[in-house]
Amino acid sequence: MKSICSFVLVFLIVIVSLVNVTYAELVPLELYWGKERGDNFTTATKEGAQAAINAGYKYVRIEGYVFPSKMDNTVPLKLFWGRERGDNFTTATKEGAQAAINAGYKYVRIEGYVYPAKYCQ
Repeated sequence: MKSICSFVLVFLIVIVSLVNVTYAELVPLELYWGKERGDNFTTATKEGAQAAINAGYKYVRIEGYVFPSKMDNTVPLKLFWGRERGDNFTTATKEGAQAAINAGYKYVRIEGYVYPAKYCQ
């Protein structure tokens, strides 16, 4: 596990260097787990973290880092909530957002901003 974490950290440093970003500009994208619902919930906002805790979710780990505000070439990381399934859904694509809406999910908020996949390949 240590080698994987080292790789992820090095990868993050390389990406941050390539896009000329400082760590101070990024915020953690936190993963929470709701055992009762069997649901993962990722958030980068104080409102999201508090909502997760209030709903009985437990903090698991930091999944990565996102920008708290729009930067050049970034897209919003949107959170949706599906009441019928008791499920959170986070996406950064138009297709993902449309699929969520088509499945009855409701838009909640933007959790942060990320680079689209085409910048990560």
